[in-house]
Amino acid sequence: MLYEIKKSWPYILGGFLLLLYLSLGGYLFMTSGNKKAPVKGKIELTLAVPAGLKTAPIYRDKIRQFEKEHPDIKVNLMEISGGFYQKVLVMIAGGVAPDLMWMGQSFSEFADRGVFMDITDRLTASDIDLRDYESKILNLYKIDDHYYSLPFGVDVSFMIYNRKLFREAGLPYPDDNWDYDTFLKDAVKLTRKTESGKIITYGCKGGLPIEVFGASIFDPETGKVTCNTPEMINYFKTNLELAHKYKITPTPEENAALSKDTLENFKQEHSAIMLSHTMRWNRAFDLLKDMDWAMTLTPKVKRNGQWASSQAICIYRDTKQPDAAWKLFKSFQSKDFQLAMSCRTIPARKSIAKVLFRETENKPVNFKVLEKVVNVLYPTPRVPHLQELMAVFGRFSGMIFNRQISAEDGMAQCEAEMNRRIAKFKENEQKNKK
Repeated sequence: MLYEIKKSWPYILGGFLLLLYLSLGGYLFMTSGNKKAPVKGKIELTLAVPAGLKTAPIYRDKIRQFEKEHPDIKVNLMEISGGFYQKVLVMIAGGVAPDLMWMGQSFSEFADRGVFMDITDRLTASDIDLRDYESKILNLYKIDDHYYSLPFGVDVSFMIYNRKLFREAGLPYPDDNWDYDTFLKDAVKLTRKTESGKIITYGCKGGLPIEVFGASIFDPETGKVTCNTPEMINYFKTNLELAHKYKITPTPEENAALSKDTLENFKQEHSAIMLSHTMRWNRAFDLLKDMDWAMTLTPKVKRNGQWASSQAICIYRDTKQPDAAWKLFKSFQSKDFQLAMSCRTIPARKSIAKVLFRETENKPVNFKVLEKVVNVLYPTPRVPHLQELMAVFGRFSGMIFNRQISAEDGMAQCEAEMNRRIAKFKENEQKNKK
């Protein structure tokens, strides 16, 4: 069997390259409508971002403003829907990379390929004050003390809860320093059932996240796989107990019967407490504006901890217009852009975030808790091939939560598979260098 695979490898490789070429050609054909004809006498830049109903108009407004301030520069916005990272990789492989590109959790997958321009010297010579950024988020775009971008936004998790349901249950509102025991006691009392025993309000939807257990899929310092630890096993076992022993969170089967719109479920009082994220809060502010709801930190289990990620614009290493690209890059650190993007993310600059906390309309009670969130951020470590490795973790997590496998066996197998893949990645990289 192995011989047959080796024998047919040239054909497999040829087929892959053909598929890559056709995919690139088809994708560029589909997105060519985003690019206008070259403007004579102007420098042209292409910026690639994920397509989004809320964010696309913000990018367009910023580009219009930038072009007005820099009449010698024309910016083409490429809005990519679905498979953003994969499509950008195809463009880079095809020699048609955008000059600037949005980056989130998969930054390292590109940075390790040497895709981005080192902006360290430009930052040093600029008027940008790095002290205005949270260091944990800044470090996500640093490699060996070199900067390859700056975030414009920070994504975080938090808990939201229905204050009316707390009052009806005779419970005090959660304190930002609440612990697991308080959370469990409250969630049990908040869970409501019909006379026949059917649950109509779950005490909590979404369970408790990895971060509060002191667990991490990868070591933040070394990038090594750390999914098979006592802390991670406790994460799985505790959440399984919440669903099956205490019955305060929906099981996977019960969850499938609920609406996929978690905010609508919360509005309809199908849950009293819910894990949420900044990516959806703009809709929450609108949908829940007539509700008495509030925000708080996720309860402490082993530690206080909030999931975090970030968003940034990176400059392509081989852009033909590095100076113009740098000017456009800097514009995404402006107050107007970061406040506009706060429909989905917290401004990366702390001084601008304070404006958001103070001036947001329809904000829930305790909205300023987000000023505390940034002190207990635990971003997902940026490691090479993150998306593929996270897919492995997600597959085994699903098996554990569906009780197809124990947490111990699931994480042992997950660790082994991820390490096998990492070894294979390194082996392929060594072959490519020869």
